[in-house]
Amino acid sequence: MTEYLCTSLGYSKQAYYKSLRSCNDKEERERYVLSIVEELRRDLPRLGVYKLWRMLNDNGLPVGRDWLFRLLHRHDLLVEMKKYRVVTTDSRA
Repeated sequence: MTEYLCTSLGYSKQAYYKSLRSCNDKEERERYVLSIVEELRRDLPRLGVYKLWRMLNDNGLPVGRDWLFRLLHRHDLLVEMKKYRVVTTDSRA
């Protein structure tokens, strides 16, 4: 059945099974990185993407900075920026 579908669509069986394997590997890698990020954020809850990226790469898990940013954005794990209130002098007082 698989061979018939692959030949009718112009793909080899090898390409079909390789695509299935690569999708599973990507999902597994994302889950692994997310678990590490959640573990790190328990101790340092305001740790941003750039510092997370540096920590992951320094510890032997090479990931791309933009890939990590998109992953955290997709799972709503980005740290929101603090809103600072501007303090000015009141010259009329």
